Amino acid sequence: MMPRVLVYGEDGLTLKHTTEKLEEVLFKLGDETNPEDCALFYRPSFGRQKFYGEFDAMIITPKKAYLVESKWDRSGDLTKGLEKHQVLRHEIFSWFHNNWKGEEGKAWDKFAKENNPAFKKKFKSKYIPSSSTTLGQNLQTVLKEIGNKVLENVLLIFYEDQPIEVTQEGFTTINIKYKPTLGLFNRLQ
Repeated sequence: MMPRVLVYGEDGLTLKHTTEKLEEVLFKLGDETNPEDCALFYRPSFGRQKFYGEFDAMIITPKKAYLVESKWDRSGDLTKGLEKHQVLRHEIFSWFHNNWKGEEGKAWDKFAKENNPAFKKKFKSKYIPSSSTTLGQNLQTVLKEIGNKVLENVLLIFYEDQPIEVTQEGFTTINIKYKPTLGLFNRLQ
């Protein structure tokens, strides 16, 4: 028997909707993929802000990889859009997706050595980690899973009463209604 699991905030709502209600999320994205044909990375870590940070989720279908940032109606003024470091995370990941050609292990280390000068110039103090680091391993794993699929940046906005209009350049914004189950908490099935 499973315990009653209650989740809170945008992280909890992201977990609930990308697992239990993925079909609704995909529908709003105009994607008819069956959820069973998807892979989901929930809060994949690419280091803290010192490095690249964490996406709230990555939804990978047979044709696309949706890189997800989430906000909920209690996140403050959402009309300002995402913070710079959140947008930068998407730019960095897109760079990897466009430049990585399947290198792993020692080949990844060669890729890092050859590309670090340009990468550091483009992304200031950021750098490409070695294959032996947690960050390097996580990047290789996720990039391999995504392969050559098309990337789409997504901003999920969870609202209780009224949809929130947010325009974030380079992102597909979708609103998803939620109804708390206990106070501000939501129950996972």
